Amino acid sequence: MNARTFIAAALIIFSLLFSSAAIAGANGADVSGKTLIQQEVFLCFEPVIIDGWFLMIGNTRTDRAGGLHVMFQNVFHGTGVGGYTGTQYQWIGSNQSTVTLKGDGSASTFVERLHLISQGRLVNNHIWLTAHLTATPDGTITVDWTDFFCEYF
Repeated sequence: MNARTFIAAALIIFSLLFSSAAIAGANGADVSGKTLIQQEVFLCFEPVIIDGWFLMIGNTRTDRAGGLHVMFQNVFHGTGVGGYTGTQYQWIGSNQSTVTLKGDGSASTFVERLHLISQGRLVNNHIWLTAHLTATPDGTITVDWTDFFCEYF
């Protein structure tokens, strides 16, 4: 497993765990909440200490075959300080995850868009991550595909 696949798998597994914990047992439920966060984010150029918030909106539905469909949209905003350079950043991003749980396993798609905008002379960072995973009832998780792109300009 290469580094990009590992990062994608870790983000999606976190998303799956968070989704399951947030709405366990819900049917047709909508959830939302805004949470303050402070964390270190490793990006293209340097680690950045982020201070801000994220807003989560989630929805679950069951289908006629007994499957459960979980959808989450998260929006992030805050400021950050570069760990190497001390550069101030604006942090803006979003992610969306969908999970379909069925008797024969589950499938998940995760899309992340993250922008760190430099408030100084350093470059801006833009990250795009898209991934799809499937899991079988025996616990085997397969990364079907990932796409990771990091750009700074």
